[in-house]
Amino acid sequence: MRELEFFNTAGALENIGGDEEIYLEILKTFADTYGDNFLEKDAPELLNLERTQILQDLALCEKLGKSFHKIKGASLTVGANKLGEASKALELFFRTEEERSAPNPADKLKTLLDHFEKMYESTIEELQSLF
Repeated sequence: MRELEFFNTAGALENIGGDEEIYLEILKTFADTYGDNFLEKDAPELLNLERTQILQDLALCEKLGKSFHKIKGASLTVGANKLGEASKALELFFRTEEERSAPNPADKLKTLLDHFEKMYESTIEELQSLF
């Protein structure tokens, strides 16, 4: 399997006993689950609501934290560590009152989302090049 910029293939393969065929199946499942615009499907509020409105809704923040928790876990499992770390930062932001009440939380959310989107797009693009 060729080296990938946004995937730690060696680490992921090691976790599953080195079976490339199984790893490709896992990557395909990841692509099927998360490859079709994550934000639109799993966190549309981030595209449709003002950041300050999002930050004031504790139930919504919890929901968004869970969404980023799911993609974090899946990303780290398949070796998409950069996407996993970007997801982890957003999960922490949404699930931690301290994070949301720090100075300029709307700006911090924008920064975290911009980084997530960059990692997401790059990861999915690279993943789709495999299939």
